[in-house]
Amino acid sequence: MKIDAPELRLQRERPSVLKLQLSHLRSKHQCALVFVLEGREDLRAYESWLQRGTPEVKWEPLVANGKRNTLPFLDMMRRDATGLSVCTYFIVDHDYDGLDGRRHGSDVYVLSAHSIENYLTHEQVVASLLRTEFRLLGEPDVRDWLLGLYEKSRGEFMCAVRVACVTLCATRRTSCGSVDIRENCMDFVSVTPGSVTVKDAAGLEALVTTEQTLVEADLAAADEFFDDNEALWIRGKYLAAFFRAWISTLMEDRQSDTPLFFKDASRGHVLSGGWNEVGSLAAKSPIPSGLIEFVRNAAAECLDICVDEAA
Repeated sequence: MKIDAPELRLQRERPSVLKLQLSHLRSKHQCALVFVLEGREDLRAYESWLQRGTPEVKWEPLVANGKRNTLPFLDMMRRDATGLSVCTYFIVDHDYDGLDGRRHGSDVYVLSAHSIENYLTHEQVVASLLRTEFRLLGEPDVRDWLLGLYEKSRGEFMCAVRVACVTLCATRRTSCGSVDIRENCMDFVSVTPGSVTVKDAAGLEALVTTEQTLVEADLAAADEFFDDNEALWIRGKYLAAFFRAWISTLMEDRQSDTPLFFKDASRGHVLSGGWNEVGSLAAKSPIPSGLIEFVRNAAAECLDICVDEAA
């Protein structure tokens, strides 16, 4: 029987395959500290953050493909009675469902944001890009002004996509049938360095649709959820799309014959080839809250277990 490519890919990504990969690693390094991550982009971000925050901790990555594989593998490791799970820890995005009803424990870190993109689009990243990519050296007042424009525009964008994000968040609270998530959020807004204008409100609202109508109480509770640090909880992929558009638009102005946001045109300024690479952005962003403590505790716990077993 011929198996098509998508099915083969799913077979390669099953938790049982991750278990085999972990078994292979354990056969060579019984006490290696292992962090299971959702994907390769996550690996790039966390490798940068941990190199900055805990360079003394040595660890090995195990990469699943999304939460749909990571959480079942977490279940598998929590049932493990062979010792394979020793020194194995998990790092996952919060999304809007956290651990999807599973208990929290010292074996898992849940990102304090929707996803890594919420940190990679932080204003601290923009401040760094204004120095490195836009070469605004010795002009802190100009950088501060432009950073203020970014925060204003980001606020307007978050307001524009909030309805869709609230809908998606509410789907995690109740059964609503199938959920359709569209990625083309930038088709419905116009971005300049100083503002975001909605072109199609209906298109923005339809970014997330559900098979069944959501309960108003669930929508209200989800909407309230975003009042606490909205920039961390708006869907990360949408924020990343806005971030790329804003930086690109600002560079277009930098290169213009009649720039609106710079004193002089600078046609020689271009964005470097890897400016938007995940590892590079993570090197500029804040380290997620609680991550360093989690990693150090995991390393200490792993060391204690292995010392006890050696004794």
